[in-house]
Amino acid sequence: MQILSAEPTVIIDGAHNEEGVKALVGNVREMFPSRRLLFVVAILRDKRLDRMIDEDICAIADRLYIAKNQSDRAADIEEQANVARTTKTPFEVADGVVNAVQRAVKEAAKDDIVVITGSLYTIAEVLAAKMFERKAQDA
Repeated sequence: MQILSAEPTVIIDGAHNEEGVKALVGNVREMFPSRRLLFVVAILRDKRLDRMIDEDICAIADRLYIAKNQSDRAADIEEQANVARTTKTPFEVADGVVNAVQRAVKEAAKDDIVVITGSLYTIAEVLAAKMFERKAQDA
């Protein structure tokens, strides 16, 4: 788990299987018990989408943003959305991981938590986009 930004707090976590997502959800629940949680997910198709999304992430998420990462093994957006439809968690789909993150951050209040997870490929895309690098300040 790594914090990339504040106001809103943006966290990345490479949780990419059931055990990892359970640990992430437990940590987020403990660290931010009364905060609004926005999750950006892009998971691989060979993972247990039902358990990762329905049983774990949607148990605490206030909103879900679903994308497809650039891996050849990525689950289609519709596969992930079908699982989300079985929950009461509001969700939206986005064209690409970076777009999903931008939408979540734009819609987040300064006290909200944006959690980006689901695959190491997902995290790599966010880091490669350099979305949260601090701008150099003049000395």
